Amino acid sequence: MKRSKATKKVIRQKGDSMSIELINKLHLQVDRLNNLIKDLLDVTQLRQGQLEFRESSFDIDVLINEKVSEIQLGTKKHLIVADLNAAKRITADKERIGQVLNNLLSNAIKYSPDAEEVIVTSKSTEENITVCVQDFGIGINTDSQKKIFDRFFRLHDKRHPYPGLGLGLFIASEIVKHIEEN
Repeated sequence: MKRSKATKKVIRQKGDSMSIELINKLHLQVDRLNNLIKDLLDVTQLRQGQLEFRESSFDIDVLINEKVSEIQLGTKKHLIVADLNAAKRITADKERIGQVLNNLLSNAIKYSPDAEEVIVTSKSTEENITVCVQDFGIGINTDSQKKIFDRFFRLHDKRHPYPGLGLGLFIASEIVKHIEEN
């Protein structure tokens, strides 16, 4: 049985879309692996006091918007709502603060699989900037709240398996501690 040109074209298009989907999944897995390796390297450097910090001047709300846009591209289910009112230039390590924001936003999405939005707010006083990431996920019990910044600590939920090594919030807290000390 010979296939018509139209049938061959449809088969080719289905094959192309399947290939694109598989490539996108592969790309996502490579990114996850790359992030795990980076996290492990950061932990090693943190423990040895060798994690590099490079200060520059930047607008915190602009950085938050950049991170929100990046993370928004990776989630179809969640809408990330930004209510930013810090409106302040700071001098700090932009990449490391971006890393903290990335970890907080990623966790908010990961641990709220049934929610539809994540809210990010910022505000400032003369001396401080406060950034809040609010999700509508599984919540954290009192005992676990004491441990969430510990290295390798992960929340467990019977309904959803959560990937990761439990390093993101540990790294984020260590970066914030370093910034506060300097």
